[in-house]
Amino acid sequence: MGYSASGYILSTGANNYRQSCKKVDKSSTFSPITILPDSVSNLSRVKKVACGREHTMILLNDGRLFGIGHNQHGQIYGKESTFTSFYLIPSFVEYGDKIVDVFCTQINTYVVTAHGHIYWSGWENTTADKTYLKMHAPNNISSLRIDRFVTNSNAVHCFVICGSKIYGTGWNSNGQLGIGSRSDSYGTLSLVPFDARQIDCISTGAQFSVLATETQLFGCGTNGDLQLSTAYNGGSEIFTQITTPFSGQRIRNVVCGGFHTLVQLENNEVWGTGKYITHEFSKLNINEPVCAIGAGWQFYICLGESGKMYVSGENNNGQLGTDEFESTSTLTAIPSCRDLSIPSRTLLECGEFYSIAYLANDDKSHFLFTYAILKKISNGIPCLSDIEIQAMH
Repeated sequence: MGYSASGYILSTGANNYRQSCKKVDKSSTFSPITILPDSVSNLSRVKKVACGREHTMILLNDGRLFGIGHNQHGQIYGKESTFTSFYLIPSFVEYGDKIVDVFCTQINTYVVTAHGHIYWSGWENTTADKTYLKMHAPNNISSLRIDRFVTNSNAVHCFVICGSKIYGTGWNSNGQLGIGSRSDSYGTLSLVPFDARQIDCISTGAQFSVLATETQLFGCGTNGDLQLSTAYNGGSEIFTQITTPFSGQRIRNVVCGGFHTLVQLENNEVWGTGKYITHEFSKLNINEPVCAIGAGWQFYICLGESGKMYVSGENNNGQLGTDEFESTSTLTAIPSCRDLSIPSRTLLECGEFYSIAYLANDDKSHFLFTYAILKKISNGIPCLSDIEIQAMH
């Protein structure tokens, strides 16, 4: 089962590739997963869950990594087209090293190791056996200290923050890396012209990106669904400031879906723009503090401290967890799920058409970008500079 006194993993939505970790084709309510990695019965051992478009990765505290779902680009591992049960990824890190975090884009998986290496597989991995490749560090730099690694299932690009510098990697067809061009950057890190010391949070969407300083919002990439709002007037290839109705108020978190953006303020207000919201930033009608936000391809979920979920968007596969399959452009409140017993420590991960809620592990040795919300840190994301990335020679 997917629930124990010390941990839980709940899912809802599409499951055609078993990405929701259940034995049914799809579901419409959050309920415990029924497919687990071999030898895993106590879910307190689960350190991280990461969702791609149609694949899910689970990382255990001991560094073992498992994947399930669609594998058409080798985003889980190897050349098998689909894994309908959890597959244990063969060890590929150097002797004495260990995987400490995992992230998924739409069709890629990235891992970070204790020695500071970044490995990746999936789209644009041209090796015949589709094994994980080591990321190349920037030219002429012997080592970097990684503070944050950021991506999600809606994007095919990532950001790595190292001290005062921010780097982008991946797909860049609309300038979503913010590097001043539209050149892709697979397998290497390209410098973004922005002082990373000013960045409190950053998120990735489908061909766009949004970052926040203490009180200001910046965006780059496409704005076709007004996911950057009608107030965005900048050049799409670099991060440009967005005028917002909450200018001057402290920003706690930014979450991007495929075609929409959500911003949480320190005063607990949540504002949104884009598909299934509005064409400009509007305040969502949520009358309680929000402890987690998840955003999928065309939907979003806000988890209140009471355990209620506030949802909107596409729901043809039950990804909103409303116990039905009707889409909605109106923010809808769902009563607290009985299996979701500790809302304040619950994380939300969303794929293209499915959602996962799981109990956060208290282990602080890895990157947890939403940690600031969980611990109510008032000044943004803490800098976890305990990992280095070594340059490739």
